[in-house]
Amino acid sequence: IRRFNLKRKKFIDSIICYKRFYSYTKYLNQKIFGSQDSLYSFDKYLKHYPLNIPFHYRAMDLDVQDSLLVVTSAEKGIFIIKGHTVLKNLTTDNGMVSNTCNRSVIYKDYVYTATNHGIHIYSLKNDSLSYLFESDGLPSNNINDIAVDQDTIFAATEAGLSIIPLSALKYRPPFPCFAQSVITYHDTLWNKPDSVSTRTDKLVLVKVNALSYTSKIPLRFFYRINEIDSNFKETREQNLELRFPYPGYFTLEVHALNGDFQKSQVLRMSVFVQPYFYQTSWFKLLIVLLVVLILIGTYLFLLKAARRRAHIKHEIEKKMRNLELSAWRSTVNPHFLFNALNTMQGLFHNNDFEAVNQFIIEFSSVLRKTIDQSGRIMISIQEEVNYLKNYLEFEKMKRHGILDFNIQWDDDGILKWYIPSMLIQPVLENSLKHGIRQNVLGELHVSFFLLNDKIRCVLHDNGDGFKEDDLNGKNSKGLRLITDKIAIVEKLLKKNIHFSFQNRKNNRGEIIGTETIFLFPIITNIRQFPDIESEFKDPDPQV
Repeated sequence: IRRFNLKRKKFIDSIICYKRFYSYTKYLNQKIFGSQDSLYSFDKYLKHYPLNIPFHYRAMDLDVQDSLLVVTSAEKGIFIIKGHTVLKNLTTDNGMVSNTCNRSVIYKDYVYTATNHGIHIYSLKNDSLSYLFESDGLPSNNINDIAVDQDTIFAATEAGLSIIPLSALKYRPPFPCFAQSVITYHDTLWNKPDSVSTRTDKLVLVKVNALSYTSKIPLRFFYRINEIDSNFKETREQNLELRFPYPGYFTLEVHALNGDFQKSQVLRMSVFVQPYFYQTSWFKLLIVLLVVLILIGTYLFLLKAARRRAHIKHEIEKKMRNLELSAWRSTVNPHFLFNALNTMQGLFHNNDFEAVNQFIIEFSSVLRKTIDQSGRIMISIQEEVNYLKNYLEFEKMKRHGILDFNIQWDDDGILKWYIPSMLIQPVLENSLKHGIRQNVLGELHVSFFLLNDKIRCVLHDNGDGFKEDDLNGKNSKGLRLITDKIAIVEKLLKKNIHFSFQNRKNNRGEIIGTETIFLFPIITNIRQFPDIESEFKDPDPQV
């Protein structure tokens, strides 16, 4: 594109654009150019002219009247534009005989368009189309250019120039198009009905005809079902076979085109496709509800089965824990009895019958509490303290008073909290049996205190300590009983319990005793654990 200055008589600038341009006009104070693929505007720079729909066609001609811009395309008919909005696109889908247009002229509210199939005349006021063909006097239907001046059409055709006064044009209404017969699965209709009913699996036969006497060329029929087809289907057959894929209301549109490319009236016929019961909305809704109910039923069944399996698994685990606990009890009680009877045997051997009598009294009291403790999984710290005092008094008597012990706690409130039973006593028993020598003043210290949301229990003795090989505790039956009991309680509580022990040493590295540490979870209400609660309510003392 080059700009020429008439006063200076030379080109003053140019725009290099590797496109082919066909048309130019001024529109709304803008320079509009039509190219091979779009519309452009020019104001210092060449840029696309924006529209509300895509435009990618050859703009063969541009014409302006007031606020309207008429774009004639070579592929997509005529575009009537106002500002940046396409008001109407005239194509073969809505009345044009051909989409190949060469030039348009606006004259007195009419758009005259030269096409390769005659002259198309569009009324801007009435939104209607009329045509001029060879049958109306044109030398040829292929119109290359057109002009309208002083109520006269000048048409440049392939067969010469045609001059037609507008006063000579007579309104020629579209020729009629009608249905001769409609055949459905249950009836044959000879007059065009307002509505036709059918089924989705049935065929509808429509015989159409049109009356055009201006051309000897056979008619072509164009038809479509509005709700299904976007474009018309072309046929020369008068018998149209129609199928409808789903129930509902449809509109059949049919028009004919004669040899002069004159379009007929549009035949419109309503078709109601009746649904079978399984195609109705209520049946589909019923199926959906049925599927939902089946899914819910399946879910509830699987949930119930899962709960039943979980309950069975829980009962099995509970029985296993009870068996483990029973096995543990059967081990604890003989272990305690064995140690006590050894002491009693020694007293009988020394003929100290008074001491034997006192020993039996203390022993029966401790034995009763030991059996009761072993029959319960959890006890309060207060109960544990009372039991340990009773047990250590008994051990002190066995040692003829050569034993000092101390049990303390940092807050009376923790005495109401619960810890596992029969974990601390085996540690004390192990210290007295294997750590603290006979005839040596033994010292045992037990303390309970709260540390970081845990109950910390620390046991000290002044015994000989563990050998390095025995620190793993595998050689002590009492320590194995402790670890077994901890494993059972952890399964019930689903909480961890820390248990560790080590030798105590002085500054010279000499062993001065052992230290055992328990870390228990804080349990203030035993009834939050149903399995433990049942043991708590109905202990099995095995007396």
